[in-house]
Amino acid sequence: MLSLIMATGFVLAQADGCSKDIDCKGERVCENRECVAPPSPTPGVEPAVAIQPIPAPPRPAAPATPQTVLAAEPEHRHRGLFLRPDLGFGYISASASDPSSSVTISGGAASIGFAIGGSITDGVILAGHLWGIGAVNPSIAINGQSGTSTNTNVSFAAIGPELDYYVMPLNLFISVTVAASRGRTTVNGTDYDSEIGIAGQAALGKEWWVSEHWGLGLKGEFTVTSNKDSAAANAPTWTGYAFGVSFSATYN
Repeated sequence: MLSLIMATGFVLAQADGCSKDIDCKGERVCENRECVAPPSPTPGVEPAVAIQPIPAPPRPAAPATPQTVLAAEPEHRHRGLFLRPDLGFGYISASASDPSSSVTISGGAASIGFAIGGSITDGVILAGHLWGIGAVNPSIAINGQSGTSTNTNVSFAAIGPELDYYVMPLNLFISVTVAASRGRTTVNGTDYDSEIGIAGQAALGKEWWVSEHWGLGLKGEFTVTSNKDSAAANAPTWTGYAFGVSFSATYN
């Protein structure tokens, strides 16, 4: 009975045919429940190939933008030609004595000066300095007795080398001058000149830049001088001092 059923199933399987390609032998395929040879490819027809998009070439890197270098403000320095006119006011006193008397002349005074030179190195200036200071109708004390004068002027002038040193960037300066000097007293239009003597001046000041090369300044000055009264034997020596404030304009 079992063998009959198996034989019947085999016959039915043969009658049903194939259901998929693996039911066929070799390279045959299953079509309409029959195993047949596979169809030949159509001549000239290529199998379909998926077309891949061509990748876009990489973009060239943008050229580096050159950095803009901002021009820095010119740094102020004290180099090259040096010019400094100044005008100021202050106080002057000069005194002399001999065995029989002593005289002191003093009063408010005005001053004027001019220096020209150049820099030795950055911030160090060597210049020639000419300046003068004088008083009109000063007070006069003779042997300790004071009085006023009329038609009387007292002054002295000096010229010599000046050395300036600038403290930067504060633009403060120290100035020292050693000079030859001469004093003059004018009474009722008549001049009385001293011998040439020696003078010294020290100044401390500050300047403010108003352009690339010009600066306006303010300085305090102290001056001493010593001059023999005349060439006569046993002539007294005038010793003087002055101090004041000056306004300056400096080119450098």
